[in-house]
Amino acid sequence: MTRGDCNKSLELIKDLQAEVDKNDKDTLSIGVIRKADEIEKPARSAKKKQAAKLSGRLRGAFLRSSEPYQRPATAL
Repeated sequence: MTRGDCNKSLELIKDLQAEVDKNDKDTLSIGVIRKADEIEKPARSAKKKQAAKLSGRLRGAFLRSSEPYQRPATAL
């Protein structure tokens, strides 16, 4: 996640907080729910990108390993 993405997310979160503060304690408006969705989408995307990067790094490290893979023994 870039600094710009973080700043945008922070701005959206502050807007969401302001909307929640305007509403009644026990109810949420459609606008609040939509803003929450706007925040969630980039966060999920960033999480998937980071997981893919980590997966690629681990896979690369595994392939570069000098020792052959040995399946763990299973108890019967």
